[in-house]
Amino acid sequence: MSIKYSEIFAADEVLSAGNDDIIVLAIVDGGAPTGYTTKAIKKSNLISGGQIKAFQTLTDAANISWDYALGYNAEVTLTASRILDEPTNVADGDYGTLVIVQDGVGSHALTLPASFKVVNGGAGAITLSTDPNAIDSISWVNRGSDFLVTIGTNFN
Repeated sequence: MSIKYSEIFAADEVLSAGNDDIIVLAIVDGGAPTGYTTKAIKKSNLISGGQIKAFQTLTDAANISWDYALGYNAEVTLTASRILDEPTNVADGDYGTLVIVQDGVGSHALTLPASFKVVNGGAGAITLSTDPNAIDSISWVNRGSDFLVTIGTNFN
């Protein structure tokens, strides 16, 4: 993996970068780059030709981390009840989807961070499907310090 950076990034430079290369994007409002922000993202996670790239697989651990710079779609298979940490490298207006799969035993819970506000007054609490191998998903949009969350359950 390498990091690709230049003062001006031409479209052909992005296209020629490898899928695991990190692209540093400078987002400029207007003509001169007097005030801009940067975002680093793997080329394989860019939206290209209207298609959204593959899910990243999060590591199943007591606390589950999600580095948003590695992709806005993710999945995890729970082997026990877990805690989801607040995603890192997130800016206002960013959004993501997490697919949550129960292992062959099922009945595992996922505790969301306090900053996650669930639709219909869920206040950060979600109830997952409990069947073995059940598939649920949460989607969120970042709004300031809050993550506004919707949940879909029982995609089996």
